[in-house]
Amino acid sequence: MILASGCSVFVHHDGKAALVAELGKVRRTGIAVNDEELDIALRSIAAPVRSRSGEVVAAVNVAIAWSPVPMSELVGQLGPALRAAARQITCWVI
Repeated sequence: MILASGCSVFVHHDGKAALVAELGKVRRTGIAVNDEELDIALRSIAAPVRSRSGEVVAAVNVAIAWSPVPMSELVGQLGPALRAAARQITCWVI
């Protein structure tokens, strides 16, 4: 499924309900993950950078070389620092 919004295109192979559920999880946790969904061995974790109004205007992303470590463990290890960095950057956004 491809959903277009403005100039952005999102590809989600599991259907609209799965995409909406994943976006809800991202909103709750403040972390988005890519666990080889775009390419083999490409994994990443991202946190939003917000404007003063709360709108997401950018993201901080950490790319991770493939490893056998479960993504949930990587998020547990790296997520807090990534969210903290995104919050710090948010303080500088006008």
